[in-house]
Amino acid sequence: MIDLERSTVSEPDLTPDGFTFLALKSSHLQGRGEVTVYVPDVLRDSEDIPCVLLLHGVYGGHFSWTYSVGAHQVLDALIDQGSIKPMALVIPSDGHWGDGTGYFRHHGYDFEKWICEDVLQGVYHFISGINAVSIHFISGLSMGGFGAMYLGIRHRDRFQAISAHSSITSIEDLRPYVAENLEEQLSVSARKGLDIASLAIRYKTALPALRFDCGLSDDLLEANRVLHKKLVAADIQHSYEEFPGAHERPYWRKHVADTFRFFSGHLN
Repeated sequence: MIDLERSTVSEPDLTPDGFTFLALKSSHLQGRGEVTVYVPDVLRDSEDIPCVLLLHGVYGGHFSWTYSVGAHQVLDALIDQGSIKPMALVIPSDGHWGDGTGYFRHHGYDFEKWICEDVLQGVYHFISGINAVSIHFISGLSMGGFGAMYLGIRHRDRFQAISAHSSITSIEDLRPYVAENLEEQLSVSARKGLDIASLAIRYKTALPALRFDCGLSDDLLEANRVLHKKLVAADIQHSYEEFPGAHERPYWRKHVADTFRFFSGHLN
């Protein structure tokens, strides 16, 4: 839950055009988390604005998708070309625990509720036009790709569609990238729940629309191929694509456009 009296918002005349920055006091983080929000000019003064939650990877922050990848620039270009319908970007920090939180509950912190409850509560309060009626999508890269699929499936009543890039697909994939032990306090059943294929199969009758992709030179390529094969074997509808590229920013800048096109196709 957000303590709105102890949360702050950037001043409009001091921030880049279209951007708002939030610092939210969260009970689930037992402290503050940060969020970048980008609303394209064409959506100013609009109501029920569709929004895309973009989740960053390990070592990243709320600025990563914009000031490291340039997702807002890709979004604006596609809107200007008439290739997609306009939508806003909501880009939260993962909660800033260790090298990466994984976007799930551990060590007494609820990073899942931070994203799916607190971030949205803060955005609804501070950002005019984005509300509970707005269509919500979720996407991410690497650890954020895991987070997008994990949270998108678990909160399938909230998210219309899921898209992921270069994704961690299970807790086993995450271990080499995070120095801290995220699992040390988890039960066996909780660990089993941190596998995207198993989670998707469990909820296969009510999944949001799903796509994911991976670079041909990415160390996570085989894990993504295995996930794809398991989903095919379980007869779960999805789209999986492979493209030239590695686990790097130029790949994500190029293929976040595929995410925006996919989400635009799910707007009424």
